[in-house]
Amino acid sequence: MSRKIKFAEKDYISSLLPVNRKKQFSDLFKTEFLTLLKLALILLLSFLPYIFVSITTGLTLSSNAKDLISQGLTKLETNEALASSISIFALFRCLTLLVPFVVLAGIARVNRLMVYSEGVLFFKDFIRGIKDNFKTYFITGLIMILLIFATEVFGYYIGGSNIGNASFALNAIIIGLVFLIITPIFMINLVQGSIYSLPYFKGIVNAARVFVRSILLSFVFALLPFTIFLLSTFNALPIMWYGTIVMIVVLISPVYLLGVHMYFVSRFDVLINKKYYPQIYRKGLEIKE
Repeated sequence: MSRKIKFAEKDYISSLLPVNRKKQFSDLFKTEFLTLLKLALILLLSFLPYIFVSITTGLTLSSNAKDLISQGLTKLETNEALASSISIFALFRCLTLLVPFVVLAGIARVNRLMVYSEGVLFFKDFIRGIKDNFKTYFITGLIMILLIFATEVFGYYIGGSNIGNASFALNAIIIGLVFLIITPIFMINLVQGSIYSLPYFKGIVNAARVFVRSILLSFVFALLPFTIFLLSTFNALPIMWYGTIVMIVVLISPVYLLGVHMYFVSRFDVLINKKYYPQIYRKGLEIKE
């Protein structure tokens, strides 16, 4: 005798979906908490090479600097003697950030599926996301790493010289421009890259247009990576810095990334999807007749 099949009490209908992205964010935080926790752990693992290299190179440079100062060199002379080592170590440390960028490619697909209510097979979709989004995230990672490297080295040479406060101000302006203008444009391009198929630099142009029409919250979302970078400049507080990395990655980043993805999807709905891609307009939300 065949087993009796138990059917759902209600058929799937659009009205059961959240009415807006804000409500959807709240729902996903509750229903997909385990998924967010998995993303946090993977992201934390991806930062371990950066943390390890930062600690070991920092200890090496500190030891070398103490040896040189004990030999009678001034701070400026010590900085000049260590200049090539500092540049090489900084580049190597920055290159380890490619690992988190590759991981972000997988996270982007998981976030897209959650936002569009398509269901997630975690590891399968995570790996597929890396394959599908690798090019966009890798190129963006390289560009950001070169900018970070240039800013770090420039800041070090200014800090170790007698150039003066005006140069410190100039360095602060450069950091602000990089992380408060370029970063949000790249963030938008990374989200749209997980949804649309665009050549990389055409995607950057399109992301810049979205940025101009979403400028306030785009700046707000850029504040977290900007804050992380500022904290990394406090070389006198390494324990605080690396502890902050752990807390941000584990407790904030997955929720932050989901919020970023969801916000820009809502902007794409208004600016792009309603006219050009109606099949994904408000996808995952209650359909308004």
